[in-house]
Amino acid sequence: MLGNTGYDDDGVSEHYISGFSDLRPRGIFGMSVASGTRLPADTPFVFIHSVPEGVTAPSVRFDDLAGARTAVEHLIAHGYTDIHCLAGPHSEGQHGDGPGSLREQGWRQAMTAAGLATEGRIHRSSFDRVVVEGYARDMLGAGPWPRAVFATTDEQALAVLRAATAVGARVPEDIALAGFDGIREAMLGGVRLTTVRVPMEQLAARAFDLLDTLAAPSPDPACGAGAAVGAAAAEHVVFAGELVIGDTCGCPQAGATG
Repeated sequence: MLGNTGYDDDGVSEHYISGFSDLRPRGIFGMSVASGTRLPADTPFVFIHSVPEGVTAPSVRFDDLAGARTAVEHLIAHGYTDIHCLAGPHSEGQHGDGPGSLREQGWRQAMTAAGLATEGRIHRSSFDRVVVEGYARDMLGAGPWPRAVFATTDEQALAVLRAATAVGARVPEDIALAGFDGIREAMLGGVRLTTVRVPMEQLAARAFDLLDTLAAPSPDPACGAGAAVGAAAAEHVVFAGELVIGDTCGCPQAGATG
C-alpha cells in the first residue's frame, strides 16, 4: 500500500502510519521529514530518503548535502559567480533534515566557501514540474537572468530548461544549469542535464535488507517465539551521489562523470 502526504506533514504521516500498522503489514517504509513522528511499536519501520531529526528507526538515505555542494562547486569552477538556487517551498528551518533543505544547505556552503553572495539568490517553489515552470518563466521574464541555477531536484531543473527556452535564453550559453537525482529523462533526454545521480536501486535493496532484519524472528528464546528484533541498535546507511556531466553546465565534453 502507498500513502502520499503531498508534502503536508500536519499529522498526515502519522495518520498513514497508524492506519497501515493496524493492518499488520510485514513492514513500513517512511519518507516523511516531520519531526516527532510516532512510530508503531510492533511493526518494523525503516526511513528512506528523508530522515527526521532524532529518529530511532533505521534509515537509508543519500548524502544530499555533499552532493549539492559538489554540483555547485562544479558550477563555480566554470567561473560562474551569480549562481541561484531553486529550492522547495519550505525554508531550511522548517525541514532542516529533509533532502531539499540539505541540498539548499550544500549550495549555501559551496557559495560561502567561495566567497560568493547568497542573498537574493534563493528561490522557493513547488516540486511539481508544471508549477515550477510557471514560476521559472516569471522569474526569468522579470530579468536579469542568473548566470547559473542549481535546482534541488531534476524535476525543477527540467522545468527551468523549458522556461529558459520560452523566454529565449540559451542553456548553457546564457544560463548554466545543474540538478539533482539523476532521473532517466534528465540523463537521456534531448538535452542531457548535468546532475547528481543517486543510486536509487542500491537504496531500495538496502532498505529491504534492513526491513528483513527487523522482521526476522529473534534467536533469543526470552524474547518469545517470532518476536521481531526491533529493539536492536538502529542502523543508518548513507549513499553518496555521483556528479554526471551533461549539456547544461558548459563543459565541452558532455556525458562524463565526476
